[in-house]
Amino acid sequence: MSKRLNFAAKSDIGSVRNKNEDSYAFFVAETDWPAIFIIADGMGGHSRGELASKTAVDYCKERLSQDLGPADQPERIEMLLRDTIQKANIEVYLRSLEDYVNSGMGTTLTIAVFYPDHMYLGHVGDSRCYISRKGILEKLSRDHTLVQKMQDEGLLTEEEGSTHPQRHILTQALGVPDYLKPEILHLEMKRNDRYLLCSDGLHGFVGESVIEETMRKAKNPQQSVDELIDLALKAGGHDNVTVISIFL
Repeated sequence: MSKRLNFAAKSDIGSVRNKNEDSYAFFVAETDWPAIFIIADGMGGHSRGELASKTAVDYCKERLSQDLGPADQPERIEMLLRDTIQKANIEVYLRSLEDYVNSGMGTTLTIAVFYPDHMYLGHVGDSRCYISRKGILEKLSRDHTLVQKMQDEGLLTEEEGSTHPQRHILTQALGVPDYLKPEILHLEMKRNDRYLLCSDGLHGFVGESVIEETMRKAKNPQQSVDELIDLALKAGGHDNVTVISIFL
């Protein structure tokens, strides 16, 4: 597949929060490949969520932009993604020890890497990555949340989980002195695929059927980003919202 990617990205503080704890970044090599997209949603109070997410995003962008070469080598890329996420976790944890006000800060992290024929995903937390293929939306990432765990165990239905009061409690996040178990996957891309990375400021307030329709009807990535963030704001804007949209 020789067609290059078209993409757009945007973050909004929302209507309620007084700071934006989301961070994002992207890097596209001069040869167009690899193309790297990163999103993180921080937590920790004061400005520490912002520090946590920015620390993770900055580290991953620098590491991957330097170490990912032009060759599409699945085993090597998956190993590098896994190692990068582990080291980003250490970076965030060490920053949390620098000052007592940083204690307990953490962040989600979702990374998408594109080559001409394959897309690679590295993921921890409850930010999400979706694919829209032939107009059908599919969630590629898996939420690392208490509610998802309860759904897996048959204790909650998906509908019950969508409104559960503990739906934002994470079972995995960066910023801990533990070894993480990031989700790593890769899939073959197809022409006209559309990909979406977002924080829970979007998927927590806008239903997947609406996201699906918006991604399907959008004429370009910028339109999809603008419309999705507008939908999140119209739903109350109770959280920061960050969206990255990538069209083939």
